[in-house]
Amino acid sequence: FSVSEPRLIYLWPADGPAQVYSRTLTQADAVALTAAPGGVVDFSIGARGTRLAYVTGSADESTELRELDLVRGEDRLLFDCPAGERCLSPELSPDGSRLAFVREAPQAEGTGQVAGRVWMLEAGGETPVPVSPEGDVAFAPFWSPHGWLAFVDVSRGAILVVDVAQGEPFSPMVTLPSSLGERGVWIPDGSLLIYPDLLLASSGTVQDEDVESLAGMQTHLLRWDVSSGTLTDLTAVGGWQAEDGSPTYTPDGDWVIFNRRLLSQGDWTSGKQLWRMQPDGSQAEQLTDEAFINHGAPAVGPGGDLAAYLRFNLEAPLEPAQIWSFDIGTRSASFVVEGGYLPAWIS
Repeated sequence: FSVSEPRLIYLWPADGPAQVYSRTLTQADAVALTAAPGGVVDFSIGARGTRLAYVTGSADESTELRELDLVRGEDRLLFDCPAGERCLSPELSPDGSRLAFVREAPQAEGTGQVAGRVWMLEAGGETPVPVSPEGDVAFAPFWSPHGWLAFVDVSRGAILVVDVAQGEPFSPMVTLPSSLGERGVWIPDGSLLIYPDLLLASSGTVQDEDVESLAGMQTHLLRWDVSSGTLTDLTAVGGWQAEDGSPTYTPDGDWVIFNRRLLSQGDWTSGKQLWRMQPDGSQAEQLTDEAFINHGAPAVGPGGDLAAYLRFNLEAPLEPAQIWSFDIGTRSASFVVEGGYLPAWIS
């Protein structure tokens, strides 16, 4: 038998109405998976890599939630967001039976502020139900392998984890502190959750004044252990002064790939570099070394040997970002596409 080459999925272009494109790293041309007249605003891969949930936009700022079956090629409407609201952040559950998303609505006329709330739509259903607490501003839903739904609750300064299978009213199983307000990532077996958060470091730990101002506000990766309930600072395990973010696991769960900017004297760089470490924070090692290149949004391929990422040249800020692929084994990087963003993989 033959093993199919993994395909990279991304949005393109960044400077106009975007569509979802697919390509292997050996293909000369990408294939458009969507043809939304107003472009695609956001997307995610779910149902174990077999379906694409995406949001389409239009000139009147209305949005639709749609689903593309990547096996059959069938595209269908899931939910037409009400007038005056925007639907964002579609996330299919691992088994594809539920869709979580955010509905944004203006808070008060003329203020420019929006209030987001996490909602959920059952497969085959027509009416979504709210999941995040009423009155709270919430966004960035993401599923655990077990089917728990986690999301950022800005009003509470936390990540809430909900077992939606228990039904309404949805009460959080756990509340994890999060002042940064960024989503996390689950280890493939669902036993651990890692997410970035702000840490106020003590002053006087860095001699260089310019670097010290940065080191005073660090971003660390925190790990929640489901069985024990403990919360561990993985960045502190190695004694790092760093700005860590964008964690993602390899499919076997053996490594965490993330980006890091060291803040200690003599180590600081303008651009964040790709790093990896064990899930317990040990064996941290730097993968890339390009001081003025920012390596963002890493996404690990199905085989665990490739990581796609957004490459931005900080010395040429007017140039568009590019998607590159990084071979973890050979430590070599290759260009994929200019003007693409939100890289993800499917088998």
